[in-house]
Amino acid sequence: MEDGLFQHDEDDSIKWFWEHFDAEHYSIWRSDYKFNNELTMVFMSCNLVGGMFQRLENMKKNAFASAILFGENNNSIIKAAFLYYPPSNSPQKPHEQKRK
Repeated sequence: MEDGLFQHDEDDSIKWFWEHFDAEHYSIWRSDYKFNNELTMVFMSCNLVGGMFQRLENMKKNAFASAILFGENNNSIIKAAFLYYPPSNSPQKPHEQKRK
């Protein structure tokens, strides 16, 4: 572990995150892709993830997300995690927000 902002030890980093996480203002969302049996080629699955992030463009000011494709051709799964901070003028959850 190093002093300062960057932590290189996973256990210390996770401990630091939960000690400083503001659950009153932020929320964490986990996403599991429902149709993994339809995923074929890895590059096509990566394009699917990219398309999802394009459609979530209006959340970029209020969310951080990471998606990972695990596996290989014809045997893969997609998982994602979101750290969300709702706009100050809206108590809504991400899936309740309306498009402008």
